[in-house]
Amino acid sequence: MRHRSPSIIVVPAAIALLAISGCDATSTGTSVAAESSTTTTAVQDTIIGIHSGEVVDNECLLTAAEVGALTGVTVGEGTNVETSVPGIDRRCEYRRSDGTSDFAVASINIARLWQNIAFDDLIAMFRGPGAREIPGVARTMLVWDDGSTPNAGIYTDTLAVALDINLTDQSEPATAPTDEKWKVAAQQIVAELPTQR
Repeated sequence: MRHRSPSIIVVPAAIALLAISGCDATSTGTSVAAESSTTTTAVQDTIIGIHSGEVVDNECLLTAAEVGALTGVTVGEGTNVETSVPGIDRRCEYRRSDGTSDFAVASINIARLWQNIAFDDLIAMFRGPGAREIPGVARTMLVWDDGSTPNAGIYTDTLAVALDINLTDQSEPATAPTDEKWKVAAQQIVAELPTQR
């Protein structure tokens, strides 16, 4: 794996996955107040289809340059941060390198998929309205674009990665990625994922 700059290790994120917020159809599913039957810890799963809890030590799987190529904005290296989003303990956030904004330009969150439900059934739950598939990445890649917070869900056999973009900061707006840019960023993320989890 490529070396990344040090980051604050107490966080992730948004797998909400990021962006994921757990309220509407997002890359990780719909928010619920129930625990998965396969949960192995006392922590409640609050997003359908994924387990809460950290999967990797560092969720900053893209470099600042890679996020810049995706969003059109110059950002600093990612930082792992704690989140109060139910079911999402930590995410990696990328902020403008000039420090002019309080909002992250992009974020990444990684979670484990439920294993007691067939993969295709999980993807059907995640898909929701407005989702489109980008072929050729991991096992499945879905993208949603509501015009303000486009996000992608990247799914392997066991993991779900949420990659979210924030277009709401008007000081230097990010641009919604093309499908080709989404695909390149997703392939870069997949190359950094652990092979066995």
